[in-house]
Amino acid sequence: MNEQPAAKSRGRRIIKKILYTVATVLVVFVLVLGYLGFVPGISKIFGSDKPINLGIVPGAGDSGSIQAKTGIHYVPLPTGAATTYSLAGNKEIDMAFTDKELTALVAEHEKLWKYYPISDAQVRFNADGTAEVSGILRTDKIYGYAAATGISIGDVKFWLDKVSVLAPNPPIYLKGKVDVVNGKMSGELQKLEIGRLPMPVSVFAGSQATVSDFVQNRLVAAGIKIESFHITSDGASFKGNIPATIGFMGQ
Repeated sequence: MNEQPAAKSRGRRIIKKILYTVATVLVVFVLVLGYLGFVPGISKIFGSDKPINLGIVPGAGDSGSIQAKTGIHYVPLPTGAATTYSLAGNKEIDMAFTDKELTALVAEHEKLWKYYPISDAQVRFNADGTAEVSGILRTDKIYGYAAATGISIGDVKFWLDKVSVLAPNPPIYLKGKVDVVNGKMSGELQKLEIGRLPMPVSVFAGSQATVSDFVQNRLVAAGIKIESFHITSDGASFKGNIPATIGFMGQ
């Protein structure tokens, strides 16, 4: 007579355990996604909606220093112009830049151009010849950047799919080596993170030449021709040509 109530009680306990387990797994899953940067509210709590801090904080003089070194003239383009980005002229330079100067330059370009594809960026050079870059990949601006610099929509979608960009405007982190000797670029991507999710570098296996070609094309689109480039902990030595004037349409 008592077996049926006892069986029901055991059944209720089992169901509670199952529900508790499922709820726990769901909570952990959401927290993990939040940490990896795919759940905005939770990502904010973890701070994983922010780029990795590389410890590069440009001083007041770094922006002026790199401006003096490059001598590029910036021209604001009016709203309604046929393009949001333009290049004119050409000049040869042979000098070294610090990571603080390049971080300051990226921040300046971000302020000047409405379609600059990365924000809150930092660049760091290391003694082993590697460079690190962190920032926010602006997926809300990347198609405008592509249109202005001659990248096809198909190529943009290809690379976004290649690195599995799921959340809008995710933090991004890259580490690798790059050298240019006599105009020939060589390099190695060592680490890539989208949000806080490490991406297997093997995703680029067999396509390093494609990556190199893509970078070279982006440099050409930016009016940059590199004869030599080398990284040390003291900075990056650069010899080549850069545009004399750049036009940007602002926000």
